[in-house]
Amino acid sequence: MLLNLWTNAKRNKESIFYTVLTIFLLERVRTGWNRIESNGKKENLSDIEMSRMQNIFVFKASLLYAIPFLIPVLKYLYRTIDEFSNIVTGLVFLKSTWAFFSVLTTVEFFLSIVIYNLLKIYIERMNHATGFFKKIGRSVWDGSKVAVQVGGNMSARVVGGIRSTADTALARTKRLAKRSTSGAAMVSLALIERTRRGRMSRLIPITLLLLFCSPMISGVAFSQDCIECHKQVTPTIVSDWQLSKHSENEVECSACHGDSHTSKEDVSEVRLPTPETCADCHEDRVNQFKKGKHAAAWAAMKAMPTAHWQPIALMEGMKGCGGCHKIGLKSEGEIIELKKSGSGFGVASCDACHTRHLFSVQEANQPQACQTCHMGFDHPQWEMYSSSKHGVRYLLKQNVTLPEGVAAPTCQTCHMQEGNHEVRTAWGFLAVRLPMPEDEQWAADRATILQALGVLDPNGKPTGRLDVVKGADLARLTAEDWQREREKMLNTCDKCHSINFARAELEKGDDMIKETDRLMAEAIRIVASLYKDEVLKKPENYAHSFPDLLTFHDAPTPIEQTLFVMFLKHRMRAFQGTFHANPDYALWYGWSEMRQDLSEIRMMAEEMRVASKGGH
Repeated sequence: MLLNLWTNAKRNKESIFYTVLTIFLLERVRTGWNRIESNGKKENLSDIEMSRMQNIFVFKASLLYAIPFLIPVLKYLYRTIDEFSNIVTGLVFLKSTWAFFSVLTTVEFFLSIVIYNLLKIYIERMNHATGFFKKIGRSVWDGSKVAVQVGGNMSARVVGGIRSTADTALARTKRLAKRSTSGAAMVSLALIERTRRGRMSRLIPITLLLLFCSPMISGVAFSQDCIECHKQVTPTIVSDWQLSKHSENEVECSACHGDSHTSKEDVSEVRLPTPETCADCHEDRVNQFKKGKHAAAWAAMKAMPTAHWQPIALMEGMKGCGGCHKIGLKSEGEIIELKKSGSGFGVASCDACHTRHLFSVQEANQPQACQTCHMGFDHPQWEMYSSSKHGVRYLLKQNVTLPEGVAAPTCQTCHMQEGNHEVRTAWGFLAVRLPMPEDEQWAADRATILQALGVLDPNGKPTGRLDVVKGADLARLTAEDWQREREKMLNTCDKCHSINFARAELEKGDDMIKETDRLMAEAIRIVASLYKDEVLKKPENYAHSFPDLLTFHDAPTPIEQTLFVMFLKHRMRAFQGTFHANPDYALWYGWSEMRQDLSEIRMMAEEMRVASKGGH
């Protein structure tokens, strides 16, 4: 450390000189300031008169001492900004330094903006200094008005701008006082306390300490003041943020977007948040999210065998599958590729439910937060829930037909118990699981479905897709894992229903899966027999001569298209409608449609066999 200090001392002779000069000027200012306070007390001046005299003094002192000092320091600034920020350590304690900025000439005003930004660097190193900086803020505003009266060459609009920037700096300081634990902040706290007690002479060793040790003390990141610019460019982003808890707690733009973007010329340098960004403050929730199925959504989409056949706009462009599956985690490489292709905005995950820039917990707790993705062809949970008694009761509660305290479960009530962000269910998305059931017929039917999903080959051996299913958390693979999720659901149901009723209702859902598996397996075997008898030829992209349900609408023949719809649309409705307490979906949109699909597949298969034999 001593070697490092000596090296810094030799390299930064100018910095030492300017620091000593700063201390000298501060001592002169301190003497004049104390003289005003002493005379004010003797003459029993009011606080307003005292403040006026102090502000006029600072204005004069700034003109006398600061202007000659600025030019050589700014020249040095471009070579070593870190040391210069420590020189500003002294200047920050001139309580109304900003006041003299408002009366500079046009060129000098530009220089004042540079100094102001440097002051912000230092302010962000402050810790637990909220009250003191509020006092400075009031002095800055009062001093600005006095300075305008004296200088007479700056408009009221500029003064308003100074007030705005001062308020912003104070808000930022309040936030950092809550969050900062850096060494620089702790040293600064001691320095502030000493200054408040009138011990300006003790600034000398502390200022020199900061000068040399700055490279070794971690500072808080520089935070850009984006609000004024974005009020013109993207005003509703600003208004949303101003309504948010982030704004209330002074979590500013740079906390999520970094400080590299400062103008329209470097907009490409802005950092787009990822779950890791959110984890800085919400670590527990992000860790829960990473354990759940939503985190695997992007990987699951990319793993589908014909995903690369789809239009880019629908996948990476996030206008189709990618629009919902973007909630999943992405690797650094994937984020870079998305950014290159112009789709680098869907990497945050958390904002799928806590939409930007409000990031509201209340919004994410509403069932409508799930509606965009959990609806439609293969997962119409919103339609099922919203027309079930659970959903109707909650929607009536939302429109105040029912009182606020009435029991009315939401998606989050059942699937995010106590705010847990894992969002997992016992049966998973595909309603298949391991180990196999004891019922031999059901076990055989499930094996057939797993073969059609490509998880097992036609001989019943595991394939590489089993790893995909594991990675995407599409199924519970142990009895313990399944039972744990079932118990979580029972504990939720038990808050409104007896445990016996809740268990019986969930078991009805299990039975419905068993019944749909029976129909599904029969349909799969019919199509599989067409491959076996070479009525259907194995497509080049198929691993085996066996129907592949995960090719979805890219299935090569009409009969396989019907099979895919039977599985992904109608089977889903049959068992999901049962679990979501929606009788119409379970029967008419689910079970009934499956029966019709099976009849159609039987007829199509028979026609294909006749045609293959040259019959009429």
